[in-house]
Amino acid sequence: MARISTYPKDDVITGNDIWIGSDGDNGLATKNFSPDTLAHYYLTTGVLGVGTYEFVQDTPATTWTITHNLIKFPSVTVVDSSGNVVAPAGTVPVVQ
Repeated sequence: MARISTYPKDDVITGNDIWIGSDGDNGLATKNFSPDTLAHYYLTTGVLGVGTYEFVQDTPATTWTITHNLIKFPSVTVVDSSGNVVAPAGTVPVVQ
């Protein structure tokens, strides 16, 4: 088997690429996995702290500042005090 350093370098990563790694739940058996499966793992387990964040606006305000550590652009659902989902009036979130 050739040394890894002798293989051509691929600068374009796609979700269908295949990586080789060890299966920690199966005696460290060598397995193939893809960027798509790794992304799915990170998004569904919250292992990187990228799960969900709930913000409650206790007092009425025209501007809400919400600090979170989601490491991603947020999606927003606005729910009124009666539990109805409502569309936000004005602008959508700004990520800074």
